[in-house]
Amino acid sequence: MSTPAGVAEIHEQARHNYRQGGQFTKVFQSGGVSSKFDPWQYQSLLDEELKAAVDIAESYGSYVATHAYSDKALHQALDTGVKSIEHGFMFNESHHKKFKEEGAFLVTNLTAFSPELAKVPVVQDPSIQKKLASAQAAFDSYIENVQKLDPDYRAFNTDCVGYADMCAKQISHEIYLNAKFFGNFSALRAMTSTGGRISAELMEDWINPYSDGKIGVIEVGAYADILLIDGNPLEDITLIGGRETWLTNDAKPDGSHLTEMDLIMKDGKIFKNTL
Repeated sequence: MSTPAGVAEIHEQARHNYRQGGQFTKVFQSGGVSSKFDPWQYQSLLDEELKAAVDIAESYGSYVATHAYSDKALHQALDTGVKSIEHGFMFNESHHKKFKEEGAFLVTNLTAFSPELAKVPVVQDPSIQKKLASAQAAFDSYIENVQKLDPDYRAFNTDCVGYADMCAKQISHEIYLNAKFFGNFSALRAMTSTGGRISAELMEDWINPYSDGKIGVIEVGAYADILLIDGNPLEDITLIGGRETWLTNDAKPDGSHLTEMDLIMKDGKIFKNTL
């Protein structure tokens, strides 16, 4: 019996990416919102195609992450072995049970719920505005569901909608929205320890670039990634860059708006020290 063309192509491309040094596989299972020609509601992969990506990732000791929005897409991803769902804006209690059972992660992007999203230049196209309105209407229970279920497997990501020089501004607004919607503790957990768990729990040591130490925690034997902050981010999220506005905040591409951080250390190397 011959292998379907789509499955064979996914096998080939996934293997190629790992041979080029890739450490996990990312697939685009749902359409986008800020893009013109792909409805957010559709599913681009059949079950056997998504499973093909999972099979190759697992053979390399790794996992598949997927861009997915709809209820159906989330169930398809979790049922076929995908371990990291990016966005997941129709998340509900039925998905929560599967996330827990499968050891999967929900990696959210909350600027999708900002009223300022409609002001970003790239989404001014009328067709995109229409997609945005339909998506926001369909995702209206997401914040409430996450608040109610408080998943400890929720991690942090930020899209960059628009030009590259706007990315830092979006990151700052994303940090703020995490705290606003889910509280400062949940926001900090998503940005630190949960992110560290993804590589630790989903990757074999021989492909995990951080296998010789923990990330996302401060303890003996962990990677020396440390921020020292003048204040308490559990009380004030602006101390780690959170900004209430998006397009008009003071974030700069080099992160130099983070004046409250006295020490920035990555992998034991000090990049800033004003102590």
